[in-house]
Amino acid sequence: MDLPKDRIYVRHPPRHGAVLIVGAGVVGGFLADELAARGYSPLRLVDRDRLEEENLIRHPLGRPYLGQMKASALANHIREEAPWCNAIGTDADFLKLPTGQQLHLARQADVIVAAIESVDCRLRINELCLAAEKPAVYPAVWVGGGVREAEVGEIFWMRPGRQTPCYVCLRRWRAEAGEGRTGHGTQTDIKYHVLATTSVIDALLNPDDERAGILDAERNLILVHGFMPPSEAVQDFFDERSMQNVLVRFPETPCPACGGQRSTQAQQRGLGGQITEETAQALRRALDATVARLGKLVPLLGDGGPIAELNRRQAELERLVGQVASHSIEPELVRISAELDQVVGALPELEYVGQAMARLVEFSGKIREFDSQLGELDHKLSREKMAMERAVGVANELAVLRTQLNGTQSDMQSFRSDIRRVENEAVSLKPLLENLRNVASVLSYVQEYIILTREQRDEERRARMMRNPPPHSD
Repeated sequence: MDLPKDRIYVRHPPRHGAVLIVGAGVVGGFLADELAARGYSPLRLVDRDRLEEENLIRHPLGRPYLGQMKASALANHIREEAPWCNAIGTDADFLKLPTGQQLHLARQADVIVAAIESVDCRLRINELCLAAEKPAVYPAVWVGGGVREAEVGEIFWMRPGRQTPCYVCLRRWRAEAGEGRTGHGTQTDIKYHVLATTSVIDALLNPDDERAGILDAERNLILVHGFMPPSEAVQDFFDERSMQNVLVRFPETPCPACGGQRSTQAQQRGLGGQITEETAQALRRALDATVARLGKLVPLLGDGGPIAELNRRQAELERLVGQVASHSIEPELVRISAELDQVVGALPELEYVGQAMARLVEFSGKIREFDSQLGELDHKLSREKMAMERAVGVANELAVLRTQLNGTQSDMQSFRSDIRRVENEAVSLKPLLENLRNVASVLSYVQEYIILTREQRDEERRARMMRNPPPHSD
């Protein structure tokens, strides 16, 4: 039966985007169900496990799928319930897939979800997202430490290109706090956290949607509390709010995965610091106001108060210039420099400001070029790293083949020894075979003699009976 899609999505339009979910357990399973219901397609599911009895009360798959591989069974379930969704299941350990296949899956997705507990797998997904330049989401729940199972869910999300700290940055920031788990708690708890995770995916794939407000660009770790009152361990943290956006900082030293690094106060004050759009607008307003006021102050220049006022505004101007980013407002700096050239003609005392702005424009261009070179170098290093991983994989396969070949050679040598032993035994049996042939000949001769003797006796018996017939009566 064909379902009318326009009737299904009559209340809200379907979402669009390809999602790769690594892990088809309780979190990954309910998340895949929810994403399919919202219209996302295709969904690619990867998991190595089977559905066991202990999974039934918490997993979206029911008893009919017991014993089946989770990924393919979940994909079949989704295609039955939401035929408009192209769900594909891969029953395999994601870490054991060839590097090329891992990267292909990452590049085909618009967002990647690490719904799996394995830290090694989460780190590998982080590498792939950075290499393929794809956003990633890491859902999990808290267990232990005085917190009820699945009472608190965490959703860490990242964008590549050092837009946010990556998963390696998160682990260094959290240090020894431990990892969240993905498979604990009841369905009610898990579904609540899954809905929040789905909203994060919506926001990443639809940044212009009003629901994108769930993301805080500077706080990319979201903590979600369930329906029940908070336990004592997290009571002060959540208070009356059920969701918290937590600031995860870049490490003080460059992150080995994404290269992100926390800026020092000196860097933030200097020309190499980051500048926000708000700071850029403030700089523009201050410079425009300065140009206008300088025009009014020119006739009043002297040894009194106007000079002091001018010096104060120059200091304010220099303070704002110190906050300029290296790459965000270069066109604006060119315009401002041109306006300052007009002021310089009437106010020679400020000529050095125009020169400083020109140097600032030149410096920003060099920084942009340096950033571009760094990006190319990062991309090249990623390609070389993947090539090395492929080479290691090939070397491991060759080692396995060499081991198998050595075993085959050993088997061949044993087989040759068996053949030689059989040949030697055959040689030793050859005289015995000759004796057996002689015995067979003798036995044949004896048999013929016995048969001949028996026939002669029968012939002699018949002859005697003919010569002496027995008496008989008429």
